[in-house]
Amino acid sequence: MTRTALAFGQTLASLDETDDLSERVRTLVKAELAPLVDAIDQGKVYPVDVLRNLGGIGAWAAHLPADGAADLRPAIGAMAAIGECCGATSFMAWCQNTLAWYVGNTENSALKARLLDRVACGAMLGGTGLSSRGGGSRAATWSAAPCRGSPISRRTTCSARSSSSRTDPAKR
Repeated sequence: MTRTALAFGQTLASLDETDDLSERVRTLVKAELAPLVDAIDQGKVYPVDVLRNLGGIGAWAAHLPADGAADLRPAIGAMAAIGECCGATSFMAWCQNTLAWYVGNTENSALKARLLDRVACGAMLGGTGLSSRGGGSRAATWSAAPCRGSPISRRTTCSARSSSSRTDPAKR
Protein backbone atom coordinates (compact mmCIF):
# COMPACT_ATOMS: atom_id res chain seq x y z
CA MET A 1 0.00 0.00 0.00
CA THR A 2 1.23 3.52 -0.70
CA ARG A 3 0.57 6.78 1.09
CA THR A 4 0.03 9.76 -1.18
CA ALA A 5 1.69 13.08 -0.41
CA LEU A 6 1.93 16.25 -2.42
CA ALA A 7 5.32 17.69 -3.26
CA PHE A 8 6.02 21.33 -4.10
CA GLY A 9 5.67 21.81 -7.85
CA GLN A 10 3.99 18.42 -8.34
CA THR A 11 0.43 17.24 -8.26
CA LEU A 12 0.94 13.85 -6.63
CA ALA A 13 3.93 11.81 -5.56
CA SER A 14 3.65 8.32 -4.08
CA LEU A 15 5.57 7.47 -0.95
CA ASP A 16 6.16 3.91 0.17
CA GLU A 17 4.26 3.04 3.36
CA THR A 18 7.52 1.97 5.02
CA ASP A 19 8.98 5.43 4.43
CA ASP A 20 8.55 6.97 7.88
CA LEU A 21 7.35 10.57 7.74
CA SER A 22 8.65 11.36 11.22
CA GLU A 23 12.15 10.31 10.23
CA ARG A 24 12.02 12.33 7.02
CA VAL A 25 10.85 15.32 9.07
CA ARG A 26 13.62 14.82 11.66
CA THR A 27 16.23 14.71 8.91
CA LEU A 28 14.94 17.92 7.32
CA VAL A 29 14.56 19.63 10.70
CA LYS A 30 18.12 18.78 11.69
CA ALA A 31 19.54 20.09 8.41
CA GLU A 32 17.33 23.12 7.76
CA LEU A 33 15.45 24.19 10.90
CA ALA A 34 17.97 23.64 13.69
CA PRO A 35 20.38 26.33 12.39
CA LEU A 36 17.51 28.87 12.41
CA VAL A 37 16.04 28.25 15.86
CA ASP A 38 17.74 31.12 17.70
CA ALA A 39 16.83 33.59 14.96
CA ILE A 40 13.23 32.30 14.94
CA ASP A 41 13.00 32.68 18.72
CA GLN A 42 14.39 36.21 18.47
CA GLY A 43 11.81 37.11 15.84
CA LYS A 44 14.41 37.68 13.14
CA VAL A 45 13.46 34.80 10.83
CA TYR A 46 10.20 33.28 9.59
CA PRO A 47 11.05 29.75 8.38
CA VAL A 48 9.11 29.94 5.10
CA ASP A 49 11.53 27.72 3.16
CA VAL A 50 11.53 25.08 5.90
CA LEU A 51 7.71 25.08 5.99
CA ARG A 52 7.53 24.73 2.21
CA ASN A 53 10.10 21.92 2.26
CA LEU A 54 8.17 20.12 5.00
CA GLY A 55 5.16 20.25 2.70
CA GLY A 56 7.33 18.85 -0.07
CA ILE A 57 8.09 15.73 1.96
CA GLY A 58 4.45 15.16 2.82
CA ALA A 59 4.09 16.72 6.29
CA TRP A 60 0.97 18.74 5.37
CA ALA A 61 -0.75 15.97 3.42
CA ALA A 62 -0.12 13.00 5.70
CA HIS A 63 -3.42 13.31 7.59
CA LEU A 64 -5.70 14.00 4.64
CA PRO A 65 -8.27 11.28 4.02
CA ALA A 66 -7.22 8.67 1.49
CA ASP A 67 -9.97 6.38 0.28
CA GLY A 68 -12.36 7.87 2.84
CA ALA A 69 -10.21 7.19 5.92
CA ALA A 70 -8.01 9.67 7.74
CA ASP A 71 -5.05 8.79 9.95
CA LEU A 72 -3.91 11.68 12.12
CA ARG A 73 -0.94 9.81 13.60
CA PRO A 74 1.58 10.73 10.87
CA ALA A 75 0.72 14.43 11.14
CA ILE A 76 0.96 14.34 14.94
CA GLY A 77 4.30 12.51 14.69
CA ALA A 78 5.61 15.09 12.23
CA MET A 79 4.54 18.00 14.45
CA ALA A 80 6.16 16.31 17.44
CA ALA A 81 9.41 15.85 15.49
CA ILE A 82 9.36 19.55 14.55
CA GLY A 83 8.60 20.48 18.16
CA GLU A 84 11.64 18.56 19.39
CA CYS A 85 13.65 21.31 17.70
CA CYS A 86 11.44 24.42 17.64
CA GLY A 87 8.13 24.96 19.41
CA ALA A 88 7.25 28.02 17.33
CA THR A 89 7.67 26.12 14.07
CA SER A 90 5.72 23.19 15.50
CA PHE A 91 2.84 25.59 16.16
CA MET A 92 3.12 26.80 12.54
CA ALA A 93 2.96 23.13 11.52
CA TRP A 94 -0.26 22.73 13.50
CA CYS A 95 -1.67 25.82 11.74
CA GLN A 96 -0.75 24.45 8.30
CA ASN A 97 -2.11 20.98 9.08
CA THR A 98 -5.36 22.49 10.38
CA LEU A 99 -5.77 24.57 7.24
CA ALA A 100 -5.13 21.48 5.07
CA TRP A 101 -7.66 19.52 7.16
CA TYR A 102 -10.34 22.20 6.79
CA VAL A 103 -9.80 22.57 3.05
CA GLY A 104 -9.60 18.79 2.58
CA ASN A 105 -12.87 18.27 4.40
CA THR A 106 -14.92 21.14 3.04
CA GLU A 107 -18.03 20.47 1.02
CA ASN A 108 -17.07 23.45 -1.15
CA SER A 109 -15.59 21.58 -4.11
CA ALA A 110 -14.45 24.77 -5.85
CA LEU A 111 -12.46 25.85 -2.78
CA LYS A 112 -11.00 22.38 -2.41
CA ALA A 113 -10.01 22.26 -6.08
CA ARG A 114 -8.42 25.71 -5.90
CA LEU A 115 -6.51 25.36 -2.61
CA LEU A 116 -5.97 21.78 -1.45
CA ASP A 117 -2.96 20.81 -3.57
CA ARG A 118 -1.23 24.14 -2.87
CA VAL A 119 -1.88 23.98 0.89
CA ALA A 120 -1.00 20.29 1.23
CA CYS A 121 2.36 20.68 -0.53
CA GLY A 122 3.35 23.92 1.20
CA ALA A 123 3.14 26.13 -1.88
CA MET A 124 0.51 28.12 0.06
CA LEU A 125 1.12 28.58 3.76
CA GLY A 126 -1.65 29.51 6.15
CA GLY A 127 -3.64 28.72 9.23
CA THR A 128 -7.04 29.31 10.71
CA GLY A 129 -8.59 32.54 11.88
CA LEU A 130 -9.46 32.76 15.55
CA SER A 131 -13.08 32.66 16.54
CA SER A 132 -14.79 35.94 17.23
CA ARG A 133 -18.14 36.68 18.81
CA GLY A 134 -20.63 35.22 16.35
CA GLY A 135 -17.97 34.73 13.68
CA GLY A 136 -16.79 31.16 14.18
CA SER A 137 -13.43 29.87 12.96
CA ARG A 138 -12.61 30.27 9.32
CA ALA A 139 -9.61 29.43 7.22
CA ALA A 140 -7.33 32.31 6.25
CA THR A 141 -4.27 32.28 4.04
CA TRP A 142 -1.32 34.47 4.84
CA SER A 143 1.36 35.88 2.63
CA ALA A 144 4.90 34.55 3.02
CA ALA A 145 6.11 38.06 3.90
CA PRO A 146 6.25 38.87 7.61
CA CYS A 147 3.03 40.30 8.99
CA ARG A 148 3.13 43.89 10.07
CA GLY A 149 3.33 43.86 13.83
CA SER A 150 5.58 40.83 13.98
CA PRO A 151 8.93 41.19 15.74
CA ILE A 152 10.51 40.87 12.31
CA SER A 153 9.08 44.07 10.87
CA ARG A 154 8.18 46.03 14.06
CA ARG A 155 5.01 47.49 12.55
CA THR A 156 1.73 47.73 14.42
CA THR A 157 -0.92 45.76 12.53
CA CYS A 158 -1.18 42.45 10.72
CA SER A 159 -3.18 41.93 7.57
CA ALA A 160 -4.57 38.72 6.16
CA ARG A 161 -6.62 38.04 3.08
CA SER A 162 -10.06 37.50 4.56
CA SER A 163 -13.62 37.88 3.41
CA SER A 164 -14.69 39.38 6.73
CA SER A 165 -13.42 42.04 9.08
CA ARG A 166 -15.31 40.57 12.05
CA THR A 167 -12.11 38.95 13.37
CA ASP A 168 -10.26 42.31 13.38
CA PRO A 169 -11.11 44.13 16.63
CA ALA A 170 -10.03 47.47 15.10
CA LYS A 171 -12.76 47.15 12.44
CA ARG A 172 -15.64 46.34 14.81
